[in-house]
Amino acid sequence: MQTVTESEESEQTPAPRLSRRTLALGVLAAVVVLAVALIALRATRSDVLPNMLLAGEDVGGLHRDELQATVEQLRSSRTGDMVTAEREGRSRSATAATIGYDLDVDATVNEVWRRGRQPNPFTALTDHVRVTFGALSVDPVTSVDDAKIDQWVDGVVSALEVAPTEGNVRFEGTEVQREDPEPGSRPSAESVRTSTDAALAEPGPDTIEPETEAVEPVTTSEDVDELVERARTIISAPVELTRNDETLRLDPETLASLYTTRQRGSGDNLTLELAIARGSLAEVFSDEVSERFEVKPRDATVVLADGGPRVRDGRRGFTIDLDTARAQIDELAKTTSQGGAARSAELDGEVVEPGRTTKEAKDLNVTQKVSSFTTEHQCCQGRVTNIHRIADLVDGALIEPGEVFSLNGHVGQRTAAKGFVAGGAIQQGEYVDEVGGGVSQFATTFFNAAYFGGYEIVEHKPHSYYISRYPVGRESTINYPNVDVKIRNDSPSGILIDTSYTDTSITVTFWGEKWVEVESSTGEPHNHTSPETEIKQNPDLAPGTEQVVQSGGNGFDIVVSRRLRYDDGRTDTQEFFTRYLAEPRIIERGPKEAAAGDGDTADEAAG
Repeated sequence: MQTVTESEESEQTPAPRLSRRTLALGVLAAVVVLAVALIALRATRSDVLPNMLLAGEDVGGLHRDELQATVEQLRSSRTGDMVTAEREGRSRSATAATIGYDLDVDATVNEVWRRGRQPNPFTALTDHVRVTFGALSVDPVTSVDDAKIDQWVDGVVSALEVAPTEGNVRFEGTEVQREDPEPGSRPSAESVRTSTDAALAEPGPDTIEPETEAVEPVTTSEDVDELVERARTIISAPVELTRNDETLRLDPETLASLYTTRQRGSGDNLTLELAIARGSLAEVFSDEVSERFEVKPRDATVVLADGGPRVRDGRRGFTIDLDTARAQIDELAKTTSQGGAARSAELDGEVVEPGRTTKEAKDLNVTQKVSSFTTEHQCCQGRVTNIHRIADLVDGALIEPGEVFSLNGHVGQRTAAKGFVAGGAIQQGEYVDEVGGGVSQFATTFFNAAYFGGYEIVEHKPHSYYISRYPVGRESTINYPNVDVKIRNDSPSGILIDTSYTDTSITVTFWGEKWVEVESSTGEPHNHTSPETEIKQNPDLAPGTEQVVQSGGNGFDIVVSRRLRYDDGRTDTQEFFTRYLAEPRIIERGPKEAAAGDGDTADEAAG
């Protein structure tokens, strides 16, 4: 048994432990010291902690306004950074701001400024300690607009997509060439988004190359096989279209030039077809070709034959419609030829009905002469050419019941291009020459034929001065476009206008159906006026001489009455009032003779 001495026992006794109270007091003291140190640090700093890095840039020691300006500049730089997506020579670029990236200036400033100033003293002191021995990095506060970045991703996918090559068939002359479908590719949307997020996270411009995925064509080699067979059928034999003994022959080479491959539908419903290009077909149906097949419609009308009116039958017209012809040619060309023989059919088109059918022309009941009137004139003047020309243009006109007929509307402006020449006319009280002059003689003759036919006179205007070759009070002038002769066919039958002429007369005859008896009476001239004399200087005359260029004539008023008696016993009396102005007497005088001593002698002045 081992014996322990008193001194040894004393050395093995443990030291007394610190009491909990003592420990608590120590911790409290440390906190107080830490708080005092932090308060001192805060009291001495009015700027950013030293060795502070914001997005890799040293911002330590900046005052708050300087930090604010630095962060604003950083935002401008980061939002303006370009991001470019590239693949196989294609690219699409946008700024970070356009993609949806933004930097929150105020939140970023606060994030930097709070370091070392946190409410938790341990955390704040830790930041102070860290910047004492090294750098402290802070990331800017950023955000991304999901809608904008989704739009960017879709745009990149679309712009950088290499579409698949669909199947095709084309003609080289009469050879059929096939093109089989090939797959395409496009960027993966997920890859574009991931790469873009990474690019936006780092400062400066960046180029991304997203991963791609295959895009398969919709058409197949089997689709091309079918198209090849169809193409060979198209050029296997000619196509012929006939009409009215005319034939249009489209040989295989011409057929091949008309066709092109088209894609119909979209997506999974995409199909291939061989179709005729409308523009190419229009070249085939040139004006020269169309004229061989097209026929203008002809209205049924009434003509004079064997001394009386006869109905001339109408005729249907025919016009080529390219869309109809295209469908017809396509149907024939895709029909298998029998032994290489031409595939033929009658050319379809648009049948154009005449404006007036034969039955409608017969129903006009133009059967007899209703009225006729003739006026006389001197021969061999320019005005006679104009009278004959307007007569030719009006000859054969047909007026239906209820229709208003206008001479100006039917003939139009009298021009040299229409065959009119210079002739006598009245302008501002004087007789002058103008193209179409003299046609008032025809207007007067036309007016009287309508007058004695009993038809309604809608519009007419007598001459300003009385002209002795015309019936007094029953005459009319005409001038395009404001002075016209218009009549309404108020009879139950149609009117056929027949014109004829000699060198010294013009006749207008109305054919239709007798429907009214006409009696005419002319009153006595009254309210006479005398002409005034107008003097005009003519430097071409000899001094002191004069000549009468217009003899003048009296003016007067006159009334013509037309009494109409209808088959049913009704009567109607119409009055036509005319006021003829006094035609001025116009004298032209030469210059006055110079007085003796005025410088020139009379002979010199005349010279």
